[in-house]
Amino acid sequence: MARPDAETDLRLEDGSARGYEGLQAKLKARYVKDRATGTLAASLPVARLAAEFDVPVQGVLKRRRDAMSVRLNLEDLDIAGAMKLAGQPESASGRLAGTLTVEGPAREPLLDFTLRGQDVRYQTPPPGFSLPVPLAFQLRAASDREDQTLDARLDVEGVGSQMYRPADALHGGRADGEAAHAR
Repeated sequence: MARPDAETDLRLEDGSARGYEGLQAKLKARYVKDRATGTLAASLPVARLAAEFDVPVQGVLKRRRDAMSVRLNLEDLDIAGAMKLAGQPESASGRLAGTLTVEGPAREPLLDFTLRGQDVRYQTPPPGFSLPVPLAFQLRAASDREDQTLDARLDVEGVGSQMYRPADALHGGRADGEAAHAR
């Protein structure tokens, strides 16, 4: 049985949800001959998101070699605002931005991901873990084009000379009894 083709152009302007006003969204998409293509743009008071996609739906489901691509761009996510929007306690604050690209054959697509944080703070009542000073970070993960393994790196700025190690908290220090220090 043949699959039907479809096309849509949806817009939300000046919407509201959970007390937030000024929500914007635009979806322009097509589904033709088993391929979903299009763009999505969304703007909330707490973030902006843009996406482009070109996905062979059955190619993904059946793990075929059909070419695909998905690109997401997250801009200026307010962590505290997003926590509030999700109905969660506002224990974290700061800003996040990032990109995600998945492209290549649907059977073995390659991933490229970057997440950047600025002025990130996290506070919980004792005995919980808290960040005493704001920090910045960049998390980068990407598929290796040679062997398709996932390589990742996390760079953190703002961590002082002492670092938190879960094993230390559980065992009262390192195996030799000394405290752990970043060097």
